[in-house]
Amino acid sequence: MKRKKIKISSLVKLLQDEDSRTANFAMAEIISGDKNAETLLARLQESPRAIVRKAAHQMQSILKRRRERVSFLESVRMSRNSLMENLANVHVLWYDEDDVAEIMKTWEETMEEATQYGVVDLRCLVAFMRDAGFKTPCGNEIYSDNYCIGCVLADRLGADFCLAAVASETAASFGVWTDIVRTDAGFGVMDADGKIALPSADWAIVSDCKELRTKVFTVEMLCSLNLSMLYLASLTSESFRYTCVLGECLAGEKYGKRLFQLLPYPLGKRNKPPSEK
Repeated sequence: MKRKKIKISSLVKLLQDEDSRTANFAMAEIISGDKNAETLLARLQESPRAIVRKAAHQMQSILKRRRERVSFLESVRMSRNSLMENLANVHVLWYDEDDVAEIMKTWEETMEEATQYGVVDLRCLVAFMRDAGFKTPCGNEIYSDNYCIGCVLADRLGADFCLAAVASETAASFGVWTDIVRTDAGFGVMDADGKIALPSADWAIVSDCKELRTKVFTVEMLCSLNLSMLYLASLTSESFRYTCVLGECLAGEKYGKRLFQLLPYPLGKRNKPPSEK
């Protein structure tokens, strides 16, 4: 116990180090799995030193985000939230200063637009999605905003599976059943008669699903795909902070902590140069 107190005291001193890497190391050590970290951070918030109070605030924010990620993953597994709520939670993993409630407000405004179309079937749904300007991007560039549902709702531009999610959730809000399916021609929305609307084909409707090989995607599968595409976007843009956050979510609660022991440097600790350890 005495040794632990000495270690904590030393780490608190390191928080004030002029070298940001040293201070970041101390922060990581303080919040790395210690069940009493919250109690310590509450005390550090009362420190007379501004730099310590600032570090305590940063660490509390990190722990809050970690808890939110764990809660989000559990909600997906337990099917607690709607698809739109889950996609909004994925969005804030990338844009962590955005708010899920604000995204859901944008979603409600989108639903208000749809009321004038009286969505009763797939054709009415397609008419709304076209008129509202929901389109897939040109080219194959992996751009994060195309996979962040808040941006998709605001810009009316996004990946086909995100647009299919918007369409399917719109239909559900009017009591119209649909499935989100992956086909040979991309993701689409399939109604009870087997007709499929394809976002990437300007919402063209294929009358017979037998013309396309289809696979129904569940909420959990769509969330996993959403996480995967943002993870890929983080790699292509060299946004390693997001690589860590999204990778941890993809690996799950059981393996997330081990993931970055296994990934090669600079994504993880494996093969890390001695000078960087």
